[in-house]
Amino acid sequence: TEVRRTDGSKVGRIERLMLDKRSGRVAYAVMSFGGFLGMGEEYYTLPWAVLRYDTERDAYVGFDRFGISLFQPDEVRVANIMKLRAAGHLERVLMSHDSIMCWLGRPLPYAPSFESMLEMLPDWRSTHIFRKIVPQLREQGMTEQEIEVILVDNPRRWFSAGLAT
Repeated sequence: TEVRRTDGSKVGRIERLMLDKRSGRVAYAVMSFGGFLGMGEEYYTLPWAVLRYDTERDAYVGFDRFGISLFQPDEVRVANIMKLRAAGHLERVLMSHDSIMCWLGRPLPYAPSFESMLEMLPDWRSTHIFRKIVPQLREQGMTEQEIEVILVDNPRRWFSAGLAT
């Protein structure tokens, strides 16, 4: 995601987010700037509170890796989606799920076998968003129309924009 000054000029790019271990919330963003073709870049850590999301810039906020609570609990992700909804930014939310199939035949980073990884991450399944996350959104008051905005309309708009260029 690009970082811009209030006048619109580009400062850098958010490369990573750093989470507070206790709360599971974003504490800092790591911004890169300078350099050319990935060489000579510098990195700075910015407190999350100094950044502001600008809906006029046609940006999206992506939520992925649902079911992998090692990184961030699903409850925190759902709470952040609901905050974006309350702030009127639902049309900028994208949700996705990483496929567990990508690990078949590859070394596993956190477990000795594919089966033990599935035991360690019981919710990391391709159906997790529909079985657990969507019901949580409903429980917190999100309507079927709003869920369709996140799961159908927003991805359609995002992919259509890529085709237009």
